[in-house]
Amino acid sequence: MTIDEIKTRVAEFDRNPGWYQNIDLKNGIVTKTRRIWGEKIDHPRERWEAVRPAFPASFKGKSVLDLGCNAGFFSFAAAERGAARVCGVDYNEKFIEQARFANEVRGDRVEFQVGGVTPINFKRNTFDVTICIGLLYHVTDIMGAIMEIGRVTKEYAIVESAILESHEDHPLVLVADQNTSRPGTWHPNIPALKKMFHLAHFTRTETLFKKDGRGGIVAWK
Repeated sequence: MTIDEIKTRVAEFDRNPGWYQNIDLKNGIVTKTRRIWGEKIDHPRERWEAVRPAFPASFKGKSVLDLGCNAGFFSFAAAERGAARVCGVDYNEKFIEQARFANEVRGDRVEFQVGGVTPINFKRNTFDVTICIGLLYHVTDIMGAIMEIGRVTKEYAIVESAILESHEDHPLVLVADQNTSRPGTWHPNIPALKKMFHLAHFTRTETLFKKDGRGGIVAWK
Protein backbone atom coordinates (compact mmCIF):
# COMPACT_ATOMS: atom_id res chain seq x y z
CA MET A 1 0.00 0.00 0.00
CA THR A 2 1.47 3.36 -1.01
CA ILE A 3 1.57 6.41 1.27
CA ASP A 4 -1.12 8.08 -0.83
CA GLU A 5 -3.34 5.00 -0.59
CA ILE A 6 -2.84 4.90 3.17
CA LYS A 7 -3.75 8.59 3.51
CA THR A 8 -6.86 8.04 1.39
CA ARG A 9 -8.02 5.15 3.59
CA VAL A 10 -7.32 7.14 6.77
CA ALA A 11 -9.46 9.97 5.39
CA GLU A 12 -12.25 7.56 4.44
CA PHE A 13 -12.31 6.13 7.95
CA ASP A 14 -12.24 9.67 9.34
CA ARG A 15 -15.52 10.38 7.53
CA ASN A 16 -17.13 7.13 8.68
CA PRO A 17 -17.05 6.24 11.54
CA GLY A 18 -14.35 8.73 12.59
CA TRP A 19 -11.14 7.88 14.41
CA TYR A 20 -11.78 7.75 18.16
CA GLN A 21 -8.26 6.44 18.79
CA ASN A 22 -5.09 8.06 17.51
CA ILE A 23 -3.03 5.21 16.04
CA ASP A 24 0.59 5.63 15.00
CA LEU A 25 0.85 3.86 11.64
CA LYS A 26 4.68 3.79 11.89
CA ASN A 27 5.22 5.71 8.64
CA GLY A 28 4.89 9.29 9.79
CA ILE A 29 1.08 9.07 9.60
CA VAL A 30 -1.29 9.10 12.57
CA THR A 31 -4.99 8.48 12.24
CA LYS A 32 -6.67 11.14 14.37
CA THR A 33 -7.04 14.76 13.28
CA ARG A 34 -10.26 15.80 15.05
CA ARG A 35 -12.47 15.05 18.03
CA ILE A 36 -15.37 12.63 17.60
CA TRP A 37 -17.12 12.58 21.00
CA GLY A 38 -15.33 15.30 22.91
CA GLU A 39 -12.18 13.27 23.59
CA LYS A 40 -8.73 14.82 23.37
CA ILE A 41 -7.03 14.89 19.98
CA ASP A 42 -4.35 12.44 21.17
CA HIS A 43 -6.86 10.02 22.71
CA PRO A 44 -6.29 7.50 24.29
CA ARG A 45 -2.89 8.86 25.34
CA GLU A 46 -4.13 9.95 28.79
CA ARG A 47 -5.67 6.53 29.49
CA TRP A 48 -2.50 4.86 28.25
CA GLU A 49 -0.35 6.87 30.68
CA ALA A 50 -2.69 5.85 33.50
CA VAL A 51 -2.59 2.10 32.81
CA ARG A 52 0.92 1.78 31.37
CA PRO A 53 2.45 0.83 34.78
CA ALA A 54 0.43 -2.41 34.55
CA PHE A 55 1.94 -3.30 31.18
CA PRO A 56 5.17 -5.27 31.57
CA ALA A 57 8.25 -4.41 29.55
CA SER A 58 7.72 -7.72 27.76
CA PHE A 59 4.67 -9.86 27.03
CA LYS A 60 6.94 -12.48 25.45
CA GLY A 61 5.18 -15.84 25.24
CA LYS A 62 1.88 -14.42 26.51
CA SER A 63 -1.54 -14.40 24.88
CA VAL A 64 -3.45 -11.13 25.29
CA LEU A 65 -7.11 -10.28 24.76
CA ASP A 66 -8.14 -6.64 24.25
CA LEU A 67 -11.87 -6.27 24.95
CA GLY A 68 -13.61 -3.26 23.44
CA CYS A 69 -10.50 -2.69 21.36
CA ASN A 70 -11.86 0.09 19.10
CA ALA A 71 -9.13 0.74 16.50
CA GLY A 72 -6.56 -1.35 18.36
CA PHE A 73 -4.39 1.08 20.36
CA PHE A 74 -3.92 -1.23 23.35
CA SER A 75 -3.72 -4.33 21.16
CA PHE A 76 -0.78 -2.76 19.35
CA ALA A 77 0.83 -1.83 22.68
CA ALA A 78 0.71 -5.52 23.65
CA ALA A 79 2.07 -6.58 20.25
CA GLU A 80 4.96 -4.12 20.56
CA ARG A 81 5.86 -5.83 23.83
CA GLY A 82 6.30 -9.16 22.10
CA ALA A 83 3.08 -11.00 22.94
CA ALA A 84 2.85 -14.37 21.22
CA ARG A 85 -0.79 -13.78 20.40
CA VAL A 86 -2.95 -10.66 20.59
CA CYS A 87 -6.67 -10.62 19.82
CA GLY A 88 -8.80 -7.46 19.78
CA VAL A 89 -12.59 -7.72 20.03
CA ASP A 90 -15.20 -5.01 19.52
CA TYR A 91 -18.92 -5.14 18.76
CA ASN A 92 -18.62 -2.32 16.20
CA GLU A 93 -17.75 -3.63 12.73
CA LYS A 94 -16.41 -0.25 11.57
CA PHE A 95 -13.96 -0.08 14.47
CA ILE A 96 -12.75 -3.57 13.59
CA GLU A 97 -12.28 -2.46 9.98
CA GLN A 98 -10.16 0.44 11.24
CA ALA A 99 -8.14 -1.91 13.45
CA ARG A 100 -7.49 -4.38 10.63
CA PHE A 101 -6.41 -1.56 8.34
CA ALA A 102 -4.01 -0.18 10.97
CA ASN A 103 -2.71 -3.70 11.63
CA GLU A 104 -1.93 -4.19 7.94
CA VAL A 105 -0.17 -0.85 7.61
CA ARG A 106 1.82 -1.28 10.82
CA GLY A 107 2.82 -4.83 9.91
CA ASP A 108 1.65 -6.28 13.21
CA ARG A 109 0.06 -9.71 13.59
CA VAL A 110 -2.91 -8.88 15.75
CA GLU A 111 -6.19 -10.76 15.26
CA PHE A 112 -9.26 -8.54 15.22
CA GLN A 113 -12.82 -9.80 15.32
CA VAL A 114 -16.32 -8.52 15.83
CA GLY A 115 -17.81 -9.76 19.09
CA GLY A 116 -19.36 -8.93 22.43
CA VAL A 117 -18.60 -9.57 26.07
CA THR A 118 -21.62 -11.58 27.21
CA PRO A 119 -20.52 -14.04 26.13
CA ILE A 120 -16.90 -13.69 25.07
CA ASN A 121 -16.46 -16.12 22.20
CA PHE A 122 -13.43 -18.02 23.55
CA LYS A 123 -12.91 -21.09 25.71
CA ARG A 124 -11.98 -20.99 29.39
CA ASN A 125 -8.44 -19.73 30.14
CA THR A 126 -7.72 -18.95 26.48
CA PHE A 127 -5.72 -15.82 27.30
CA ASP A 128 -3.00 -15.17 29.85
CA VAL A 129 -3.91 -11.48 30.06
CA THR A 130 -7.10 -9.54 29.36
CA ILE A 131 -7.11 -5.78 28.74
CA CYS A 132 -10.40 -4.01 29.39
CA ILE A 133 -10.09 -0.25 28.89
CA GLY A 134 -13.09 2.10 28.80
CA LEU A 135 -15.64 -0.67 28.38
CA LEU A 136 -17.40 -1.86 31.53
CA TYR A 137 -19.55 1.23 32.09
CA HIS A 138 -21.09 0.75 28.62
CA VAL A 139 -22.16 -2.89 28.86
CA THR A 140 -25.72 -3.96 29.68
CA ASP A 141 -24.69 -6.66 32.18
CA ILE A 142 -21.57 -5.49 34.02
CA MET A 143 -21.34 -8.47 36.36
CA GLY A 144 -21.93 -10.89 33.51
CA ALA A 145 -19.13 -9.21 31.55
CA ILE A 146 -16.73 -9.45 34.49
CA MET A 147 -17.60 -13.13 34.99
CA GLU A 148 -16.79 -13.72 31.33
CA ILE A 149 -13.45 -11.92 31.74
CA GLY A 150 -12.75 -14.25 34.65
CA ARG A 151 -13.65 -17.28 32.56
CA VAL A 152 -11.32 -16.55 29.63
CA THR A 153 -8.40 -15.10 31.63
CA LYS A 154 -5.67 -17.37 32.96
CA GLU A 155 -3.38 -14.94 34.82
CA TYR A 156 -4.55 -11.34 35.21
CA ALA A 157 -6.69 -8.52 33.86
CA ILE A 158 -5.86 -4.83 33.38
CA VAL A 159 -9.04 -2.80 33.86
CA GLU A 160 -9.90 0.89 33.36
CA SER A 161 -13.36 2.37 33.69
CA ALA A 162 -15.49 5.34 34.57
CA ILE A 163 -15.96 5.14 38.34
CA LEU A 164 -17.68 6.69 41.33
CA GLU A 165 -15.12 8.56 43.42
CA SER A 166 -16.98 8.56 46.73
CA HIS A 167 -18.36 6.42 49.57
CA GLU A 168 -15.25 4.24 49.51
CA ASP A 169 -15.92 2.87 52.97
CA HIS A 170 -18.07 0.24 51.22
CA PRO A 171 -18.66 -1.12 47.67
CA LEU A 172 -21.15 1.00 45.77
CA VAL A 173 -22.24 1.17 42.12
CA LEU A 174 -23.92 4.30 40.77
CA VAL A 175 -26.38 3.77 37.92
CA ALA A 176 -26.18 6.88 35.73
CA ASP A 177 -29.10 8.13 33.68
CA GLN A 178 -29.16 10.01 30.40
CA ASN A 179 -29.65 13.36 32.12
CA THR A 180 -26.18 13.36 33.69
CA SER A 181 -22.77 14.11 32.22
CA ARG A 182 -21.50 10.68 33.25
CA PRO A 183 -20.73 8.36 30.32
CA GLY A 184 -22.44 5.01 29.99
CA THR A 185 -24.46 3.42 32.79
CA TRP A 186 -22.40 1.68 35.48
CA HIS A 187 -20.08 3.65 37.77
CA PRO A 188 -18.65 1.42 40.51
CA ASN A 189 -16.34 2.86 43.12
CA ILE A 190 -12.97 1.13 43.42
CA PRO A 191 -14.08 -1.19 46.28
CA ALA A 192 -17.07 -2.31 44.19
CA LEU A 193 -14.93 -2.86 41.10
CA LYS A 194 -12.51 -4.98 43.12
CA LYS A 195 -15.38 -6.90 44.76
CA MET A 196 -16.89 -7.79 41.37
CA PHE A 197 -13.55 -9.13 40.12
CA HIS A 198 -13.17 -11.19 43.31
CA LEU A 199 -16.61 -12.66 42.61
CA ALA A 200 -15.31 -13.59 39.15
CA HIS A 201 -12.60 -15.77 40.77
CA PHE A 202 -9.74 -13.26 40.76
CA THR A 203 -7.92 -13.70 44.06
CA ARG A 204 -6.02 -10.41 44.35
CA THR A 205 -6.59 -6.86 43.13
CA GLU A 206 -4.53 -3.68 43.19
CA THR A 207 -5.56 -0.10 42.49
CA LEU A 208 -3.74 1.39 39.50
CA PHE A 209 -5.10 4.92 39.66
CA LYS A 210 -8.13 7.04 40.52
CA LYS A 211 -8.54 10.48 38.96
CA ASP A 212 -11.26 12.71 37.51
CA GLY A 213 -14.00 10.09 37.48
CA ARG A 214 -11.81 7.35 36.02
CA GLY A 215 -10.09 4.50 37.76
CA GLY A 216 -8.10 1.37 37.12
CA ILE A 217 -7.22 -1.90 38.79
CA VAL A 218 -5.17 -4.99 38.10
CA ALA A 219 -6.86 -8.26 39.06
CA TRP A 220 -4.90 -11.52 39.40
CA LYS A 221 -6.14 -15.12 39.39
